[in-house]
Amino acid sequence: MASDLPEDPKEREIYLRALRDYSEQCEPPALTPDCPFSVTTAPGVMGCGEECMDLLGRHNAPRPSEELDLGDGMTVLRTRRPRARRVRRSDSFDAKQVFLEDHQSKNPEQWRLAAVLKGLEQLATSAPPASPESAIERRSQMDGLIACAEQRGLERIMHIEPWLRQVVAGAVFAHVIASQRDDAEVDFELAQGWSILAREYLIAKGSDESAGEALGALVGSIYRWAMSVDADDLLNWKPAGQGLFDGPTDLPNLRIDDEAAWLIERFTATYLDEWSTPALRMEWLYLHGQIAGPCSSSDMRGREVEEAALAKEIADRFAADTPSSPGLATRLVEPAIRFIGEGRRTEAAALFEAAAFHEPRSFRALNNLGFCLLPDDAARALRLFDQAIATGHADTEVARVNRILALAVLGRHTSAIDSAEAFLTQISPVRQDFSAWLWDVDSILRHSQPQLVDCRDSQDYVTSVLEAVKNRVADGAQDTSDCTWN
Repeated sequence: MASDLPEDPKEREIYLRALRDYSEQCEPPALTPDCPFSVTTAPGVMGCGEECMDLLGRHNAPRPSEELDLGDGMTVLRTRRPRARRVRRSDSFDAKQVFLEDHQSKNPEQWRLAAVLKGLEQLATSAPPASPESAIERRSQMDGLIACAEQRGLERIMHIEPWLRQVVAGAVFAHVIASQRDDAEVDFELAQGWSILAREYLIAKGSDESAGEALGALVGSIYRWAMSVDADDLLNWKPAGQGLFDGPTDLPNLRIDDEAAWLIERFTATYLDEWSTPALRMEWLYLHGQIAGPCSSSDMRGREVEEAALAKEIADRFAADTPSSPGLATRLVEPAIRFIGEGRRTEAAALFEAAAFHEPRSFRALNNLGFCLLPDDAARALRLFDQAIATGHADTEVARVNRILALAVLGRHTSAIDSAEAFLTQISPVRQDFSAWLWDVDSILRHSQPQLVDCRDSQDYVTSVLEAVKNRVADGAQDTSDCTWN
């Protein structure tokens, strides 16, 4: 389409202004095949593919304008926000579900972009297998998915590799922590190399530093490795030598380009509150035809974001004044859940100890650390939930839910009941997008083996806690005085 634009700058501006006006006035089902940008939406059916929006964004077209009458013959011309793209799908987007559906096809070239990226993430964050043949197959699959992503418009150097450096760093750190267990199975060369390096470093540092500081320094060293190693060694998890621990202990900045972050987060992060603030901004501009997507329009339509949901997240982020990004705490959630599922809560907590050390104001790091500690140290968990809520994060719902359970575990029945009733009064109506891993109430309060539940209804969960506490009180359980805990 770009070749159809007038070459003269003035003529091009006139053309783009006219196209903007045409796009602003077009409303389905008024669109007809007469539109030069209509596309085949079904066999024999022409419809709107909103190629006009892509063209306007690609060429930075002027925003629409309107004339305001000030009275007494005075008028003023002002620009306004362009219309938003139309959302065609009513179903919600789930990156994992897209991957599971498309993975049934053995040909990645037929997968949606979200499945390609999610599949690549899954392979890159899994340790190379012990078998050389399996390790070669893993690399072959990754190379194939990278090639598929490049065919869709992503650039290896600008988009793919910076992202992989982030996710591999988090996965290697989780693997290193797991390798420190006495019963850890370290049965292949790469894992053994990481294990030896980590053990020597933690012993040396732990002799004169706290465990949290030693872990923090370790994660900083691993991130420096991920930032500087070549791509082959990164994907193969090839451990560095002793020089890994030389240099500053600060966590290196692995921030990737805004466009790359937006594209990756758009197709791999299911919930908007997991997106970085620059990614939200770019999605807003794309939604209103002010920038073009880096991929084809068909790939971009693989996920559609509603204007209202995006506006709410941006407003919440702005009001909280706490810029969010998918930091270390977010990238450690999946390995932590695996540890908890294996009954290894200490290792899960260690992941977020390191995250909280480097991101002391991170809502996710504080809440997730408290969550991991709740079955074994509810008093500290409660303090961490209070700290998480105090960060001013836009959405404290999950921390408030965890806090209520912590109060119940500590025997602070009056506070637990008051907090639960206040929560049920304030959280209304039921959020359709709530989703969190929480502790099974019965398993925690009865001191049996703690179990996880995938909760989709916070009100129902808090109601179950409230009923359990009231039953305890009815059975004569004593209330622990609130003044006992600070």
